[in-house]
Amino acid sequence: MGKLNRKAAESIRGHVEALLEARRLGQPVRAETHVWLESIGEGLRAKLIRYGLIDGKPAVALSEAVEAYLKRKATSIKPGSLVATEQTLGNLLEYFGLQARLTDIHPGGGGRLPSMVAVHGPKATTSKAPQPGDRAEPFCARQGILS
Repeated sequence: MGKLNRKAAESIRGHVEALLEARRLGQPVRAETHVWLESIGEGLRAKLIRYGLIDGKPAVALSEAVEAYLKRKATSIKPGSLVATEQTLGNLLEYFGLQARLTDIHPGGGGRLPSMVAVHGPKATTSKAPQPGDRAEPFCARQGILS
């Protein structure tokens, strides 16, 4: 990492310990560590990936996944279905925000997704809603939202 002052090194150590603990317990990282991960440079991120402290795959923004899904489906579904899908996905973006990442949507952080879909989405969409315990990324992959 190069030369660091003591305070910066201790801060990094604290976050690395939090990542280790989260991995060991199978828990999500603390909010402070999550914010810190968003701010680190690519060199440090590569080291954390290399040592297995964070996943190497980039986090996909919900807005990107929705846009890609609509682009793929626009020519293969009926116009009425496209309108219903656009409305439901619009509600999803409104609910979680444009900056939400799929890795952040999970029970505890986004566990309200099934009830949100039930309130805002058409019945056909509600039947495909994720079940308690589903994480957003695998669910989106199963539904064809992610390629």
